[in-house]
Amino acid sequence: MMYLAILSLIKVALLIVGITLIFDYRRFRDEQLLYTVWIAFALILNELSWLLYIPTFFATINHYLVIDVVGFIVFAAIVKWRLSRTASRIYLAANGIILAGMIAAAIIVQIVYQGAGAKVNMPHFLMRLIIGGHYVIMIFLAMRALRINEEDITERDIFLAREQIHIAVGLVAMLFIVVPEKNTYHLSTLIMASLMLPFSVKLRNFMYAKLESNVFMREKERDVTLELLYQIGNAVASNREKSEIFNLITESAAKATNARSAALFFYNDKERELEAQVVFGLFPPVNPVNDYIRQREDRIKNKVISDRVKIGHSYLGIVAETKEPIFITDVAADERVPQTVPGIMDIKTLIAVPLMVQTDLLGVLAILNRQDKKPFNNNDFSLMKTFSDQAAVAINNIKLYETIIEKEKSERDISIAGDIQKRLLPEKAPELGGFDISSFSYAARGVGGDYYDYLDLGNGRFGAIMVDVAGKGVPAALVMVMLRSIWRTIAPSLPTPGKTISTLNAGIAGDLTEEKYATMYNFIYDTKKKVLHYSNAAHGPLVLYRKKAGTFEDLDSAGIPVGISADTEYEDRETSVEPGDIAVLYTDGITEAMNNERQQYTLEKLKDDVVKYSDLTAKEMTDKIYADVTTFVAGAPQHDDQTLMIMKIV
Repeated sequence: MMYLAILSLIKVALLIVGITLIFDYRRFRDEQLLYTVWIAFALILNELSWLLYIPTFFATINHYLVIDVVGFIVFAAIVKWRLSRTASRIYLAANGIILAGMIAAAIIVQIVYQGAGAKVNMPHFLMRLIIGGHYVIMIFLAMRALRINEEDITERDIFLAREQIHIAVGLVAMLFIVVPEKNTYHLSTLIMASLMLPFSVKLRNFMYAKLESNVFMREKERDVTLELLYQIGNAVASNREKSEIFNLITESAAKATNARSAALFFYNDKERELEAQVVFGLFPPVNPVNDYIRQREDRIKNKVISDRVKIGHSYLGIVAETKEPIFITDVAADERVPQTVPGIMDIKTLIAVPLMVQTDLLGVLAILNRQDKKPFNNNDFSLMKTFSDQAAVAINNIKLYETIIEKEKSERDISIAGDIQKRLLPEKAPELGGFDISSFSYAARGVGGDYYDYLDLGNGRFGAIMVDVAGKGVPAALVMVMLRSIWRTIAPSLPTPGKTISTLNAGIAGDLTEEKYATMYNFIYDTKKKVLHYSNAAHGPLVLYRKKAGTFEDLDSAGIPVGISADTEYEDRETSVEPGDIAVLYTDGITEAMNNERQQYTLEKLKDDVVKYSDLTAKEMTDKIYADVTTFVAGAPQHDDQTLMIMKIV
């Protein structure tokens, strides 16, 4: 008895140690403990049933039912706890099917054996089949778990499947060999042993190879993705050219799938066509090739890059149109794949995947022909789909980064242009006496089309101009610079504002497009005679405040904007002024300044401010009015340049 007990303990210990060695204890401690406790419990019960000499029938029922119940509970718990919901349903469904099948098989075996006159220990055989069925279920579950395409399949799922293979296959074989009844082997035991031993070994090898293949591909996809992201990150951080990064993406796709050639195409949304960015290896064009191009590989490559692939044309255009990948193991007679360079660059097998960011198509990435001349397989296809997702994100980020850089550069250019434009405005008026003048101009977009200027025309004559060019930004600013140059050149030699505007208009009318006209107001103040000469080219009228009378006059004349018709002659007018009078010239960016309630500042408010601040200097008046306009709009974005000029007669 003692000898058997010691032998049983040694046997149990050795089995537990052997099972424990299967596990990676440092990474999967919980699973290791569960499996070890379950197997140890089952083995101890088995040994006790023989040591205590429990009657054969009850011993058989006892240890098999205990193993069966414990096995079911523990594995069901593990499945529900660790595996996905789909895997759990597979386990439970398979459990019922295989149990029913085993019981039916046991009954059939009993009938056959008894019909042949053989003796069969039915309880022993039946329980053996039932528990064996549970182990087969574990193998079945492991196989199905490997084929579940769910994102929640984790490394723990793979681990559990692998350990089930080890334990289940081994115990299925042991079940029909190690457990004799009273040290005798029944016919059923020998038959099952002869069948299960080779089957269990082959099953173990097949399942383990299947598992390793899946694990390898998952790890490869992860490694390729991480390597791509790492290399792209380094490339961006080191300010490498975007062409180098696109080359890196294309070559990485080819190397990861062992492809002989690959090409990266970008989608031109306006033209609805694909444009080749990178060609790696021997990649044939989809459009026809003449004999001259066919003679050299570099000519073929240049044709691929210069060609455009229309949406829906060939396998590339179909991928772009449907936004779905194409995987062809044997191109042969596939009409979607034109063989444009037969005998030199035959396409045998291909994978083409769209590069998508959400629902937006960025392009198409295609690989052709494996180096080992085998067709691409499902693993290659899966890898390319994973790769394309990451590549699309990387390409999109590069384009966004490029857009940001361009925007920053454009903003810097606009800022510089704005500074230059401000320097073109006069810092102060000529000191001729008889008047006090102040002006400001603020562009809505960094640079603008509003402009004012002063000139000493000699003999006590002071000239001033205000211009509002149609449009905004750099184009309007360029027109403004041209008008400034012409006005400063011709104004000193011309006697009146009307002559000045007419001459300027004749010079530029053929140079401006219809949408780039400009309104203009030009006046000359004769300080000796206190006469204001003026001419208007469709600008807002100059508002003259007669301080003594407390009234406003609009000084206006007929005329169309400059730049439209070269033959237009502009009218000259004049009016006398006296000390205290205030001349106000403005652009509509002042009177039409709008707040968040969509209310405009209006000409009436401007006039009220002129009256309110009429006792201040011209500079103080412009500062106060600008502050009032700014307070009124309360931070609302303005869409027009704001320019104001105030001249006080003294």
